[in-house]
Amino acid sequence: MQENWNSGHDDYNINSTGSGKVYKSIFLYLGVIAIIVFAAFYYYENKDSGEKLTYKQLKYGCPVYYFSDKELKHKVAYIQKGQGRFTLLFIHGIGNYLKYFNPQIKHLSKKYKCVALDMPGYGKSSFYKHVKYSLDFHVASITNFISGLKLKNVVLIGHSYGGMVAVELAGKLKKIIQRLILISPVGLKEISKRTINIFSRMQNENRQLAVDDIRRAFKMFTFQNRGLTEKYLKENFALIRSGDYQKTYITRTRVLLDILPKLTRFHWRFAYLDLPILLISGDKDRVVPMFDFQNYGYKYFKTLEFKNSNAKVRFIKNCGHLSVIEAPDKVNEYIDEFLRK
Repeated sequence: MQENWNSGHDDYNINSTGSGKVYKSIFLYLGVIAIIVFAAFYYYENKDSGEKLTYKQLKYGCPVYYFSDKELKHKVAYIQKGQGRFTLLFIHGIGNYLKYFNPQIKHLSKKYKCVALDMPGYGKSSFYKHVKYSLDFHVASITNFISGLKLKNVVLIGHSYGGMVAVELAGKLKKIIQRLILISPVGLKEISKRTINIFSRMQNENRQLAVDDIRRAFKMFTFQNRGLTEKYLKENFALIRSGDYQKTYITRTRVLLDILPKLTRFHWRFAYLDLPILLISGDKDRVVPMFDFQNYGYKYFKTLEFKNSNAKVRFIKNCGHLSVIEAPDKVNEYIDEFLRK
């Protein structure tokens, strides 16, 4: 009996060892497949297609017109679509161009006149290397633009840095600006001089941008990679390869160096505005408030309702700084609601 038991026990060990080897082979095989799939996915997501695109070649989806600013000696590219009670004037952010508002223009132009422009130094508008682009320069340019096109009953819609520009314009053109919509606006929080000085020293307009720079920026600006953000990301890649985006980067750096010292006091401009204001923010925005990248802007934006009683804040769940393309339907919904009142 003992011999038989040992024999059976030996057989069991042999079978167990064989099964273990099979399982190990299967796990190893599945692991290799997983690595291959991940590598292929990573390559697809990060590959450099080599496509080049200039701003002149870039399609905006609407006819592009040009306003000649004789005072500032610039041509300002713009699009317009629709008619209605209000004229919605869209002002883009510090590293963008008017096309970022296409989802809003497509929807809102059914009820309102929509006008979007490329600020000087951006997109299809004039860029001159000798010009020191600044907040005051862009405010003056858009003031001339509004006057030249005889725009009335204007609702300003500013995203990011465009929000700072819109705040300045709303204080300057009180009879023309009827309402204000700020989407993830910068500049409404007081920043210490020490922080400003540190960040200012980091800026270098001569730095040559690479595709990876934009990829990293989009990862910080967006909370979830969605269809439109991927489309715009690849478009930015193509603009970098052509060298045209470098003009945007130079303008962006000059503007940033101009507005940084203003951030110690600019928030008071917002506090004294006397008109209906809508603030829209992604609840996972890591760009606003500025220089507080470990925290999202939820608490910060809620305080703005106390800073100006005319302001109402609406949040978009699981959305970052680029809500105009991350969650365009929700942005449109909030704007519709605000303009109906």
